[in-house]
Amino acid sequence: MKKFHNKCVHGVLILLLANQWLSAENVIAGELADKQEPAREERKFYRNQAERREAELGYEATDWLRISTVFEAEAVLHKREQMDGKIQSSSISNLDVELGFYLNPKDNLEAELIFVTDQKNVRDVELEEVIFSIDIESWTLEFGKQTLPFSEFYSHFLTGAVLENIEIIQWSLLLEYEFTDSFNVTTFVYQDSNDTDHELAGKDWGIALEWLSEDETMQFTTSYVSDLGEAQDADILFTSNSAKSISGSALSLLIGFDNSELSFEHIQANEKLTNLRSIKMTNLEYAWFLSQNTQLALRLEHNDIISDLVNWRCGVAGKWRIAEYYALSSELFYARLNGNTNDIRSINKEVQIGFGLSIEY
Repeated sequence: MKKFHNKCVHGVLILLLANQWLSAENVIAGELADKQEPAREERKFYRNQAERREAELGYEATDWLRISTVFEAEAVLHKREQMDGKIQSSSISNLDVELGFYLNPKDNLEAELIFVTDQKNVRDVELEEVIFSIDIESWTLEFGKQTLPFSEFYSHFLTGAVLENIEIIQWSLLLEYEFTDSFNVTTFVYQDSNDTDHELAGKDWGIALEWLSEDETMQFTTSYVSDLGEAQDADILFTSNSAKSISGSALSLLIGFDNSELSFEHIQANEKLTNLRSIKMTNLEYAWFLSQNTQLALRLEHNDIISDLVNWRCGVAGKWRIAEYYALSSELFYARLNGNTNDIRSINKEVQIGFGLSIEY
């Protein structure tokens, strides 16, 4: 059954790529045949997955079904310095493929199915998210396996900040109320990883508040979850099982200017671990939009965590949209790590260079 499931998804991907190629040729032909046709809205660079999905990219298969694909290939080179001064070099290459089905049978009913491939084996496909939602006036109810509204994870870089390891994708029930066009509150309960029956009653919970200025140039969000241990990569950040019962808080701020923007995010555990260490992660980014198809970004990141990960990191990145569906990226980082002074092989410094190609359709 799994092999059949994977073949179906791969077949859809091939059909969409063929359709994308034919669509590009048709667009060129259409421009030559009819120059009076209104121009399409220019594509933009997206800060996170939520923005990309809200942009409603993809192929309109029917009036109620839209299919989208995202291909991301990247190569990252690392040069690390150990405590004893020895240099290590390594490289990593990844290919991520996402296939999304968006159903809208009625104005107030929606469903989403997001399939992703494994970075190490593109043939291994899994259902990452499945969401059913209903809107009733100012209320929105969502149920399914989905990304919880805990922080925003803004990024203009190929390599995400360390705090992105806190992203929680879990079976959950969300209830959102829009008080005004500028302010809404979302409450949710989500499944404990030890619960195999998908019973949400009495499980972990959270709340998120979002404020957007009237001119939409400033956005502020703050959120809380009762269990940070349910994060996708919690084991990377927490070496102690005590993190399973530690709640977390997050806040983010996005300020837009004429040709640039500033984003700030902070996530922390609300309690200290058994060894009295705190957990705090902060990411600050500033991006310039040099043109509709070119951007330059800077990052300053600080993390106070237990495991041997980035302590301080600064970097610069560039993105260039070379065609409607295609974009190139590059980045350069310098980082200080939380090296173990008692281990001469522990990593102290790191230089990282990355290159990427993305296709969004």
